[in-house]
Amino acid sequence: MYPVANPRRSWQRSIPFFITDTRGKIIFYNPYAIRFLDLPEDHVLMHHWREVMMIINDQTNEEVEDPVPEVVKQMLVVTHEFNTAVVTKSGKGRKVSVIIRPVKDDQHDLIGVFIHIREKTLDQIKMAKKV
Repeated sequence: MYPVANPRRSWQRSIPFFITDTRGKIIFYNPYAIRFLDLPEDHVLMHHWREVMMIINDQTNEEVEDPVPEVVKQMLVVTHEFNTAVVTKSGKGRKVSVIIRPVKDDQHDLIGVFIHIREKTLDQIKMAKKV
């Protein structure tokens, strides 16, 4: 069993994900994450995730509170599904859903935080506007 996901399937998909330490510094990412951020690798690895991207409320353009401390403290999954966008340091904004969850080792001790970003399709964006 893998702590995050089967690496063969996760690497092949075009879904960006990051693993941070318990303080929020990016310690791992898949190749698509670099393309999603449109940043050089040395501007991502070992930088706090907030230095490379921001999660915002798409309707109010307000920054969402940092979910990493809550995930670390509560050991719970935090999901931002609706009215969510990611703005990268390079200035690109995309409508997304974000799932942030704890990563545990074999002894169920917390070793990091998994940030999974899924871009919304045009159909999902249109449906959200209708509701």
